[in-house]
Amino acid sequence: MKKLLLICFVLFSYSAQAQIDYGLRAGITAPYFGGADAVNQEMRLAYFGGAFVSFPLKDEQSRIEVGLQFAAKGSKETFANGEYAVRSYYLDLPIALRRNVLPNLDVLVGLQPSYLLENELFFDAPDFSGENRTVILLDTQGFRNFDLAPHLGLKYRFFKSFEVLATYDHGLFTLDRDGAQSVYNRVFKFGLGYTF
Repeated sequence: MKKLLLICFVLFSYSAQAQIDYGLRAGITAPYFGGADAVNQEMRLAYFGGAFVSFPLKDEQSRIEVGLQFAAKGSKETFANGEYAVRSYYLDLPIALRRNVLPNLDVLVGLQPSYLLENELFFDAPDFSGENRTVILLDTQGFRNFDLAPHLGLKYRFFKSFEVLATYDHGLFTLDRDGAQSVYNRVFKFGLGYTF
């Protein structure tokens, strides 16, 4: 127990000296599929949440920020009698250079590796009797389990500890495992954050 308390004290002391910031973020995602083969795809509303830590650089206006987020992505397609959607759930690791450009306004530029946790194929359409039926199938076999995206964003800080955030992730890898179709993740995120 004493060793654990000592480790916590050392980490806290280092954090205070190095001005390491950490906090929580959550909000909504507006994902869709892009690419030459992503025909009739529409945005759908989903959610994300997670934590982040940032480290100062020698330049006082810049920091390195690393996050860990659970993010719902995917896309949908509506037709006359129903809807088809792909609901994908990822673990995102955004790594970005955060640069202060105006008072309380930061720009983020970096890369985001993502790992696919689960994939749902959602169908909502009428059956033979004419009644709408909802079917959800789990399918990760045909999907690539890793993605990498340029990560761009803006962050505005207020009341010292609070922030509003808007980011865009532009997936570089095709969603299907064998790369036969030109379909990619495109994700807007809008959230609120708190720095401890």
